[in-house]
Amino acid sequence: MLHDLQAAFRSAVLLGDAAAACSGLVSDRVAADRRLAIHRHNVLVSLTEALRATFPVAADRLGERFPALAQAFVEAAPPRRPQLLAYGDGFPAFLAIALSDSDNAALPDLARLEWARVEACFAADAEPLRPDRLAAVPPDRGSDICFRLHPTVRMVASPHPLLTLWAGTAPDTAATGAVLVLRSGGALEMAALSTGEFAFLRMVRAGTTLDVAAATAAAADPGFALQAVLAAQFARGTFCGFSLHPA
Repeated sequence: MLHDLQAAFRSAVLLGDAAAACSGLVSDRVAADRRLAIHRHNVLVSLTEALRATFPVAADRLGERFPALAQAFVEAAPPRRPQLLAYGDGFPAFLAIALSDSDNAALPDLARLEWARVEACFAADAEPLRPDRLAAVPPDRGSDICFRLHPTVRMVASPHPLLTLWAGTAPDTAATGAVLVLRSGGALEMAALSTGEFAFLRMVRAGTTLDVAAATAAAADPGFALQAVLAAQFARGTFCGFSLHPA
């Protein structure tokens, strides 16, 4: 009985189907359907604002279209956990389906970048790997190094110049769309990745050895320079540890 009432209330609040829930409510000075409408309004507004807080740039680009799209997403994918900070992981994919016009082609990827920032913000912390720790690696084992990415690292690839879109500046058609997101010193950072850097870090994430990751990156980008990329990633704190692949 209680389960049925809860299911009916959920349907009324999230989908606007109040018929079943009304039959289980005690009459009052305010009609049952109006009382349920108040609850539905409050839930939709709360979840819409939660999505706006998580995807502020996408919401700004969508303008007046955002509330209707947010409500459609809430109805299609209501929260699964009682934690608003964890809500919205499916919103970028939802936008990819809902936005078919070319004027908004970059918005789903922009939303993916915003969700990557949320994940990086709340991911576990770890001490960045210091370059001097590699001194213990025998010279003939350097190619067997397997780096571990910092827990806050997220990567987003797109055909669109995401960082310029994020900043609201004029799109740079020559800019790469790959972006590295991580939390460093308590602050979120974003950096553009070249095609080679993205390929390299993707292979690192997959657990490959340094030589395999570097070869994959060089195949994707003939201009890939391993030493320069390693120096940049150490400076950012992209790695948190390493191991040696069994000889």
